[in-house]
Amino acid sequence: MNGILGRLFRGETTFNFVGRRWWGFGVSIAFVVVTFISLFAQGLNLGIDFKGGVAWEVPATTITVEDVRAILDGNEIPTADAK
Repeated sequence: MNGILGRLFRGETTFNFVGRRWWGFGVSIAFVVVTFISLFAQGLNLGIDFKGGVAWEVPATTITVEDVRAILDGNEIPTADAK
């Protein structure tokens, strides 16, 4: 193990953390900015845990989501959604 991992394991490698702190601050700020942009652009996708209500998971292989939505709309259940 003569590479950087070997030297790091043996304690022969030093990193100048203090000298590179501004680079680290910049990367951290960039990640925070990207996070906020994503949050405001996409919004929160709150699940049933936060909205309240009931969720049913029904495994089915012979019916499609579009068919289920048509059945729900046909029975005048406007707040129901199939995913």
